[in-house]
Amino acid sequence: MGFTEEAEAYMSFISDRLRYSRTPDGALPIVFSIRGSTDLPEIELSHLAGYRNSKPVRIGNGATFHTQLDIYGELMDATYLYNKYGKPVSYDHWRIIREITDYVCGIWHEPDKSIWEVRGHMQNFVYSKIMLWVAIDRALRLAEKRCFPCPHRHKWQAARDEIYEEVMEKGYNKEMG
Repeated sequence: MGFTEEAEAYMSFISDRLRYSRTPDGALPIVFSIRGSTDLPEIELSHLAGYRNSKPVRIGNGATFHTQLDIYGELMDATYLYNKYGKPVSYDHWRIIREITDYVCGIWHEPDKSIWEVRGHMQNFVYSKIMLWVAIDRALRLAEKRCFPCPHRHKWQAARDEIYEEVMEKGYNKEMG
C-alpha cells in the first residue's frame, strides 16, 4: 500500500523479537507490548460491567502465554512479503528464519490454543496446522528466491508435505459437510 517506512519499522520490531524474545526451546511469545515486553498480566475488573452488562471485564491479555502455533505462519508470510515488496531479507535475518523453521518442523504435531484462545485444554486446530504449513512453505520460497543456503531443505519439504496430507485427511468432516 506504499507504507514502506511503516513496513520497515514493523520488520525491525519483529527482527528484534526473533533475536531477543524467544524462549530457551526456541518458541516465540504470542503477544508483545508496543515496547516489546511480554509482561501483560490480565486483571479482572469485577466492579465494572461490559457491553450489555457482560462480565467479566478484563484488561491485559490472559492469552499472553498461550501456545498459539499459527503465529509462525503469519510471521513467515509477513517476512516473505516484506522481502518481495519491501527490502531484501538480510543473511542474519535468514539465519534466524532457519532456526524458527527448524523449530516449527519439530513442533507442528503439537496441539495449541490457536487464534481462538480457548481457556480450556489444548487441541489440534486445522487453522494452526495450515499456518504451520505456511511457515515452512514461505521459508522454502524465501530460500529459493534469494538463493539462501538451506541445509535442512529436505526436512522442511517433508514436514510441509506431511502437514498438507494431515490437513487434507483430518481437517474436514465429510459427514458434517
